Amino acid sequence: MKTEERIIAKALEMFNLKGIEYVGMRELAAILDMRVSNITYYFPTKDDLVNRLSMDLNKLNSKYVKVQDDLTLAQFLMMFKQVFKNHIQYRCLLLSFVHLLEQNKKIAARYKKRRVIGIVLRENIHLLIQFKSLTELG
Repeated sequence: MKTEERIIAKALEMFNLKGIEYVGMRELAAILDMRVSNITYYFPTKDDLVNRLSMDLNKLNSKYVKVQDDLTLAQFLMMFKQVFKNHIQYRCLLLSFVHLLEQNKKIAARYKKRRVIGIVLRENIHLLIQFKSLTELG
């Protein structure tokens, strides 16, 4: 595993375990048995590292969440299930969401520009209703 990938994997593990606010770069470096400067070579600040995790989650979700005109209820639920799994994997981001929007300018700017996942899920729900997939359940 490459150094950058090791840093990302261990940071995600530690952030999920303790919370983003409670894991510092020095602690992460000690756990990885490397110098802080090795981490800051790839991620100059902790915000940059957290931003990368946020972008990775967005990329994962974007693979599964798409507007589909011929979407079935089963496909929608599978899409939603995968997004849920992704969010569990990156739960530290959700648990610290308000803090991140206040403190991490890159994440805040990106969130203000696009809330694509929610919009796409909402659009798919409207398509399911339009084609009677949801109304037939009740």
